Amino acid sequence: MTEIQCSTDEEISVRCYEFLRQVWPHSPRTADTDKGFERTFRRWIARKISFEALSEPHNLGLGLSYASLSGTDHELDVVGRVAGQLYIFELKNYPGSAMQKDWVFVFFHKVFDYYIKNIHILHEYPVNLVFLTTSEPDAASRQVCFTWGINLITPGIIPPPVLQYYFRRLAESSTAEGNKVETLYQQCVELNLSVIFPLSRVLSISPDGRIMIQRAFIDKAVKRLVEQHTKLDGLVRQLTSIKSHVK
Repeated sequence: MTEIQCSTDEEISVRCYEFLRQVWPHSPRTADTDKGFERTFRRWIARKISFEALSEPHNLGLGLSYASLSGTDHELDVVGRVAGQLYIFELKNYPGSAMQKDWVFVFFHKVFDYYIKNIHILHEYPVNLVFLTTSEPDAASRQVCFTWGINLITPGIIPPPVLQYYFRRLAESSTAEGNKVETLYQQCVELNLSVIFPLSRVLSISPDGRIMIQRAFIDKAVKRLVEQHTKLDGLVRQLTSIKSHVK
C-alpha cells in the first residue's frame, strides 16, 4: 500500500475506509460480540497513523483519565492523539443490520458528557469524532452526522474526506477533463468543510465561563448536503476506476 500525501484528517479517513473495504473482509473473526472488529481496527490504525498516544481497550476516561459531567463512566472504543488533535472512534460491526441513527446519538452524548465537564481544557484543541461501521446508513443517519460534524465511515458511500482525496488525485493526474475535475474537487472541499468539523466549532466557552452553541444547521440545508454527497460519490465512480482499496 502506498504512502498517502494529505492532511491528518484525510489520512485517517482514507485509512478507515481502506480498513472497511480491504482489511476487515479478509480478517479472521473471533468469538467476541463484534467478531474482533475493534481489536483488528486498533492494531491496523496504530500501524498506519503515528499517534502520540492511544487509549487502552475498554478505557473509561476519554483516554485521558477524565471524569464526565454526569459522574458516570462511558466506554469509548478508541481515542488517539496526533498532530495536536484528539480523534475519538466509535466502532460498530453488526453484519446484516441497517445502521441506526440512535447509535450516533449515543456516541455523541457519551463524548458530550466528557467534553462539557472538561471544556476548559478540550476546547483548546480539535476534538474530532469518527463513526466507523460495517452497516450502511440511511439519509437520516448521515443527516445526524453532518449536523454535528461526525465523520461517518462506511464501506459503501465514500466519506467526504475520502472523496476530497480521490478528486484531488484525479485533478493532479487528469488532462482532458482537468477543469471539470478541479471544479468537482473544490465542491468536495466545500462539502468536507461543511460537514466534518471538531466539537469546538459547535461548543465553545465564553471569557466569562459560559458554554455556547456556535452553530446549527437548518434542516433543509443538511438535506441538501446529504444530496450533494450522494451526487459527488456517484461522479467520482464515473470518472475513475476506483477499486476497493486505496491505490
